[in-house]
Amino acid sequence: GKQAKQGGGGGGNMSTTKSIRRAADAGNCDEALKGMRMLLQQGQIEEVAMGMVVSALLKAGRLHDASALLTEAKQRVGRPVLQLSIVLSILISMPMRAWKEEAAAGGFVNALCDLAVWSEGPNARVYFNRIAIGLVAEYLEEARVASERMHKQGWEMLARQGNTIVDITCSTGKKKGEIACSVPPRQNDRETRGISGGDLVCITPFAPGGLDGDTIECEVGIVLGGQVIIKSPEQREADRLMQSGTRWRMDKMANKVAYVRQLKALRTICGPGGNGSGHGQMPQMAMPGRKSKKGDQRPDKQIIEALLEPKPPGNALSARLVALCAAP
Repeated sequence: GKQAKQGGGGGGNMSTTKSIRRAADAGNCDEALKGMRMLLQQGQIEEVAMGMVVSALLKAGRLHDASALLTEAKQRVGRPVLQLSIVLSILISMPMRAWKEEAAAGGFVNALCDLAVWSEGPNARVYFNRIAIGLVAEYLEEARVASERMHKQGWEMLARQGNTIVDITCSTGKKKGEIACSVPPRQNDRETRGISGGDLVCITPFAPGGLDGDTIECEVGIVLGGQVIIKSPEQREADRLMQSGTRWRMDKMANKVAYVRQLKALRTICGPGGNGSGHGQMPQMAMPGRKSKKGDQRPDKQIIEALLEPKPPGNALSARLVALCAAP
């Protein structure tokens, strides 16, 4: 029906919604934010557009603005609207540069959970909120440590440790959405050993005297001998990487594989099973990992209830889970 087509979040003017999505997808945060606030002032919201705007703000390093938008949405609309698939996509889109606003991460997760729909009840919201704050904090801390290492240590030492590759050139990959980063022969065996698929890397113009210019954040797909294949970033950043004659430096930051897997497991525990019909899915924000045609495999209902049970005394939770797992 019409409501499902609009994202199930209360509808809103379709032309406005489309312009918001286009602006968010292009990284025009101010335009997208203005459009979304216009909808909210009318007491309307569209969940997919909201998810895209929040993710765009995160990628731009505007964690405080993202939190403020979520809080405003809850106040004006007065009801939860975001499906867990949207919540998960937003958390997965959290960039490494967000560590600079690490102190605001807890408030952001709280605001996000306040606007989410919890079909499994309030215990699921409390459990998800608590675990997600810890996962985000750990992820951002890893990014902070890597960033400090990148700025404080010389690139020569980092290269010997396998954390940095320098003097690389970029070209179009063999597959759509990939960029091939060619490593000079003298670095093939040593400098690439510390970088592997699933790593998040920062790419900056190579300057022998130190870091130079803005960073581009990418995810490594695979390392093949003299090439590091990265998943193409946003188009404007991909265009920068492809500039003829530019030499780049690549620094290993955090590994996102464990972060994403734990978030997906958390969603499986706190939300209904199955991938559904795609309603509420944010475009171009597919979650990493293998997809099951049968949908998510959830634990037994009794185990879910035991996990979500609030404040179990002592080791009662562990004892109950052991008993449930041992039951025939």
